[in-house]
Amino acid sequence: ARSAAYLVEDQIEAEYYGALSNLLTDVAERYFNVLQAQDALDSIAAELEAVQNQLNQIQSLYDRQLAQITDLYQARASAAAVEAEQLNLQSELAMRREALRSASGVTAGELSSLREEAAIPPLENSIN
Repeated sequence: ARSAAYLVEDQIEAEYYGALSNLLTDVAERYFNVLQAQDALDSIAAELEAVQNQLNQIQSLYDRQLAQITDLYQARASAAAVEAEQLNLQSELAMRREALRSASGVTAGELSSLREEAAIPPLENSIN
């Protein structure tokens, strides 16, 4: 009876650590999803700035009758498309932050990310 109790205890402990491992993996995955969404939003902000600069240049040329109206319309359409994508990415970031909060139970503030030059050593005993 005593050895059966130890087996049950070992089984419950294994289930606990398995569930904990799944939780930690889920939180880490959602954390990186937030970082990925933030990177995409940062990237689109730079793209929007470039498109806005291009629009301003074309507007200036058009005002001096050095550009066609179709060029101006195309630049406006490009800017609107990038703005729409930015709104989409802001929504995606908010959803991913909520998914992280849901998994972790806390609202995350500013997340730390890896530096570009960070070296990640290979795992010991890895399959690859």
